[in-house]
Amino acid sequence: MGNLNSKRDWGHAKDYIEAMYLILQQDKPEDFVIATGQTTEIREFVKMAFAHVGVILAFKGSGVDEVGFVDEIDKQKFETQTGKACHLTMGQELVFVDPKYFRPTEVDLLIGDPTKSKEKLGWKPKYDLACSCRRHDVFGYPFDAKTRLSKSWWFRYPELF
Repeated sequence: MGNLNSKRDWGHAKDYIEAMYLILQQDKPEDFVIATGQTTEIREFVKMAFAHVGVILAFKGSGVDEVGFVDEIDKQKFETQTGKACHLTMGQELVFVDPKYFRPTEVDLLIGDPTKSKEKLGWKPKYDLACSCRRHDVFGYPFDAKTRLSKSWWFRYPELF
C-alpha cells in the first residue's frame, strides 16, 4: 500500500455511470463534479474491506514501517465470503506500506463538492462506502484458484488464499 493516511472521496461506479448519463441528457454542456462529498482514510477503507470477510485488522508502526496485522478472525465469515478455507493466524501481518506506491505528488485529501450535480441533475449517490465494499468480490478482485487473489494487491502472502 501507499500512504495509509491519505483521505479519498470514495464512490461507486454505478453511481458515477448514472451521473454521466444525467450529464449527457443536458441541453447545454457544463462541467459537473461527481463525488460523494465524504472522505475516508485509506487505512479505514482497508480495515473495512478486511472486515467484510471476517478479518479485523489492527495497525502498528508509522510511515513506511506501518503494518496491518490480524487482530480478530471470524473464520466462518471468511469462508462464506471467499469460498476458501481460512489459514490466517492471529497477529499475522497482512498489510504493508511500500514507498513505490506513493504518488509522486501525493495529495493528502481528495474530496469533491457534488452540490451542483445534486441541484442541477438531481443526482445523489445511492451507494455508501460500506455498501461498495460489500458489493465487490473481496477487495474488488475476484478469487481464482489459479491466480489466488488477482494482482496480489494488498497481500505479501497470496498463498494463504
